[in-house]
Amino acid sequence: MQKIKAAINLAKNLRTTGAVTQTSRRCQREMCSNIDPNQAQTIVEFGAGPGNITREILDTMHAESRLYTFEVSKEFCDKLENEISDARMQVVNDGAQNLDLHVKDRPDVIISSLPLTIFSKDLRNSILQLCYERLPSGSYFSQVMYSKIHKGLLSEIFETVNITTLLSIPIENVYHCQKA
Repeated sequence: MQKIKAAINLAKNLRTTGAVTQTSRRCQREMCSNIDPNQAQTIVEFGAGPGNITREILDTMHAESRLYTFEVSKEFCDKLENEISDARMQVVNDGAQNLDLHVKDRPDVIISSLPLTIFSKDLRNSILQLCYERLPSGSYFSQVMYSKIHKGLLSEIFETVNITTLLSIPIENVYHCQKA
């Protein structure tokens, strides 16, 4: 029943989520694979939606880590705040392009399920460039997408881009982009 409700909410917000279903459990774990559970980190999530990846981040991260989860839908933000009680999480009802307004620390990891394919070229490029600039060397930006259309763009910005393809419906591609 929970998955059906989430799918309805995603479909209602298709213009901002770009998704019709939640990410798979395998995808959630893969998205969090660059979080170090043994050390305190600042983690940023873009496009929290109903919170399935958010929950995995919280389950994976260190007890002293901090999560800033960005979501443009007020409905999803309210859902996150009402359903997830964790003092390590701050829900931000704003777009990724405004990262600097809300997060003063340098993020150690950025996890994104933003629908980059439906963003304007300028917005997409400015968000990706901002992520690159804010991450310290050796850190990761992980992005889930249903296609491999933006591999070239991500490779122009990040020194290393590895894709993990997960066979599900729809197929999920997790891009792990590392700053040298």
